[in-house]
Amino acid sequence: MKSYGKHRITGMIASVMLLGAVSAGALAAARIPEEPEGTEGPDAAGSYILRELEGYIAVYEEGEKRREPLLVTDIELRNLPEADREELRRGMAAESHAELMQLLEDLGS
Repeated sequence: MKSYGKHRITGMIASVMLLGAVSAGALAAARIPEEPEGTEGPDAAGSYILRELEGYIAVYEEGEKRREPLLVTDIELRNLPEADREELRRGMAAESHAELMQLLEDLGS
């Protein structure tokens, strides 16, 4: 009986941890801007600029007058090659939502 109780508690803890991990993944995914409405396909309009902000990659909408980013990723510049860090300091352009997603995936891996 004691063994069954241990397994049950362990299973419950594992379930809670898995649920937390799934929730965290959903929150992280929710921070990435969605493709603008009314656009279709990988060549959809919408330009973005990726820049360094306090040691992380931030995504800005090109042409926006506001200085606040659309999102700040959890991708640290210190983990990137020097060439990427330098390009991000100058501003790395993404001409579409699809290109933005590809850049973020490449830089984050």
